[in-house]
Amino acid sequence: MATLSSYLGHLKRANGWHLWPSLWGRFGWLAPYVAFDAVRWPLVRCCPMPQGFRRVRDQYGYFRGRFPGDVLFFQVGRFCERYGADDGEVARWLGLAPTDAKRRGARDGFPVRQMRRHLGALLGRGLAVTWIREPDDYRTRIERRLPARRWCVASAPS
Repeated sequence: MATLSSYLGHLKRANGWHLWPSLWGRFGWLAPYVAFDAVRWPLVRCCPMPQGFRRVRDQYGYFRGRFPGDVLFFQVGRFCERYGADDGEVARWLGLAPTDAKRRGARDGFPVRQMRRHLGALLGRGLAVTWIREPDDYRTRIERRLPARRWCVASAPS
């Protein structure tokens, strides 16, 4: 967000205001993260999680709706957990075994330290992956997670 705001400030002052809409069009993958108002020029963060979720599984469902085509790496402590019933095929690709019945309802997961290996396997299949990270400082019972990073395979120019 800070980088985008900085670029926007430079382009606004440097007679480059026509460049920003073309850059925005070229990098359309930013739309789930940041909204841009071409009239007033503010950047608005689109992804802060609404408050009031009582369960981690509800948070997962919220981000599943925000990034419908992506595989979610949803961080819960030192693990990335997955809660969706439609995630079974991805679990097979990654070799993840179903977890024991947990109170949170996670279907499978893996330690965060294995994220790079699983990311490579998914990108090799042409899938996009979004990491939903929990904050470093623990303040509430249900963490306010945010999208930290999104990986996808660039398509070849036609």
